[in-house]
Amino acid sequence: QQQLLEGHAGCFGNVLTNDTEGPAGLFAFQERKQGTTTTKLHIMDVTKARGEGIPPPFKVNSEIQMPPDAPSDFAVALHLSEKHGVVFMVTKAGFLFIFDVASATMLVRTKVSQETIFISTYSALSGGCIFVNRK
Repeated sequence: QQQLLEGHAGCFGNVLTNDTEGPAGLFAFQERKQGTTTTKLHIMDVTKARGEGIPPPFKVNSEIQMPPDAPSDFAVALHLSEKHGVVFMVTKAGFLFIFDVASATMLVRTKVSQETIFISTYSALSGGCIFVNRK
C-alpha cells in the first residue's frame, strides 16, 4: 500500500515499545504539510498484522515545538535508537531533538552546531548519531 507523506525525513528500526512484546518494526517520520508551519513526529509499527479482531498496531504522534529563533527549520535526518529507545532528529539549522519512542514526547532540544547540518548517520556502537556540518 502506498501513501504520500509530506515531510522531510524518515527512518526504520526495531525498537521496544512496551514491556510485554519484543521489538516492533517501526517507521518514524517528520511531517510538515504544505502551506503550514506545524511540524509533527509520527512513529508507527509497520510490521504488525492488521485486521478485524486484532488489536491495532502501535502508533503515536506529537507536535514538535520548533525553536523560536528557527520556526521554519526542518529535519535533515531521523534515527531510531534501538539501544536507547529514542528517536534522534537532526535539523538543517543545527538542532538536535531527542524523543521517547513509546510516547513521541520531546526529551531534549538543543543547538549542537552553528553551521548547517547536511548529513548524519546512526552509530550502532554508541546508540546515538553522528552528523557532519559544512565546516
